[in-house]
Amino acid sequence: MKSTDPGPPRARRHPPAGDRRFVVGVTGGLGAGKSTLVDCCVRRGAAAVSADAVGHQVLGDPAVRAELVAAFGPGVLAADGAVDREQLGRLAFVRPESARTLNAISHPRLLRRLAETLEEVAAEGFEGLVVLEAALLVEWDLGGWCDLVVCVVARPETRAARAADARGWTLEEARRRIERQLPDETRVRYADRVLENRGTYEEFRRHADALAGELVELARRRLR
Repeated sequence: MKSTDPGPPRARRHPPAGDRRFVVGVTGGLGAGKSTLVDCCVRRGAAAVSADAVGHQVLGDPAVRAELVAAFGPGVLAADGAVDREQLGRLAFVRPESARTLNAISHPRLLRRLAETLEEVAAEGFEGLVVLEAALLVEWDLGGWCDLVVCVVARPETRAARAADARGWTLEEARRRIERQLPDETRVRYADRVLENRGTYEEFRRHADALAGELVELARRRLR
């Protein structure tokens, strides 16, 4: 399904000569089903870049870790000295100013590393579909990095139940985190395609795989 509302303006990617990638941004809220679509694409031969995985790398940077401890205290560290992401989330999102502090520390480095990772895919000579999975794709305005943006949507209560089950949170904690995210309506206006996560997991997986097939074929046609 394609959004009929043009929504927030965003730039389009202008690949340099010789760039044989077709980059599709995949976004959606917590528990929406983004990773299922990405997995379907990878099974069809796509390359995948995950903002969440890059975020893990950034939090492993000693300089970032030191800044986080200075800002939020030693409680952000786990017993092994690594950043405890769950605890960091609890401390950083208590107040808006705390969230802004976290963003100032981590986001510039994260975006720089994310761009480097995408360029590494090109440098390795990959040709075809590249999926960029980023829950905050709209907030970071990464549409200009992409040839096309897909938004995965699901009902908030369904997302909360999935997130709580997957991460060991209470339903209330999952709901609070979802409420802090952009509403689906905003993401949908930013997207070229919308994948609705309704019904059973098996049904959604079939729809996700069908869309993955369309994206792979679209990449093939664009890159002929």
